[in-house]
Amino acid sequence: MAHSIRERRVYIQYLVLMLPALIIYTLFHVWPILQGVSLSMTNALAGSSSADFVGLKNFSTLLLKEGPLKEIFSRSFFWTLIFWIGNWSLNILLGLGFALVLFEKIKFQKTFLIIIFLPFVVSNLAMGYIIRMILDPSNGALNWLLLKLNLLEEPAILLKEGWSASITLIIITGWKFTGFNVALFLAGLVLIPGETLEAAVIAGCTYWQKFIRIMVPQMWPTIISISVFCLTGTWQLFALPVALSGTSHGSIKSIDTIAVVFYRWAFGREGFGMASALMFIVASFLFLGSIGFQYVAKKKTVDY
Repeated sequence: MAHSIRERRVYIQYLVLMLPALIIYTLFHVWPILQGVSLSMTNALAGSSSADFVGLKNFSTLLLKEGPLKEIFSRSFFWTLIFWIGNWSLNILLGLGFALVLFEKIKFQKTFLIIIFLPFVVSNLAMGYIIRMILDPSNGALNWLLLKLNLLEEPAILLKEGWSASITLIIITGWKFTGFNVALFLAGLVLIPGETLEAAVIAGCTYWQKFIRIMVPQMWPTIISISVFCLTGTWQLFALPVALSGTSHGSIKSIDTIAVVFYRWAFGREGFGMASALMFIVASFLFLGSIGFQYVAKKKTVDY
């Protein structure tokens, strides 16, 4: 009996400690999600206090009904998907590559890590404006340098419609988040038991064999974490594409991410209802993707 009372007191203490976090989470996460779901079934407009219930009409317009809204949604979804795939690949390659170099304890390791991490602390908006000035075809620093070195006969326009602008955005984002990914990969590498790596060397394993058979299997949780960060971050990217587009915002459709389209629709004639339906579809996709990553992590992770 005394043991049961003591357990109840412990549970109550845990509940009291968790209550502030639960209240904040409910107010700022759960409630907005519920509000978004309800808005997605209305024709609510920005600045209007009235809205009519339309059921699943907004979802039907975006997914089934042929028209300009479905075309914009499909194009934005395609380019954001391409951006996510490219960004994820670059994050894994650069983050893991630099982490392996730093893991070998090179000279000036801390200085090198600070230089790599520095772009991460710069805001997306500021970085976008700086990069746009550097890439400007008229008086940008990059074109000036390439023309002076006679590597180009005429200025290159990198921020133009199509793959050029999309690849440029992927490279910029990959460069910005490399430092963050390096820190995560380094943490994963440090957690690998040193005895395991030494035993592999004694057994005659090459560096590649050690990397594939020991390092990667034990770093799957880190890889999955970075993949989830990349998945959620890519589909929320807003400030950087807007800054890169500048005054021509909306004319470079290949860097119009889902978040940019959502903002334009929410405060445009499409309204909050259509924009909320758009984000609910994307949120469902991200939810399923995150579950898939967690499933892979459980299957792939091994302990030595």
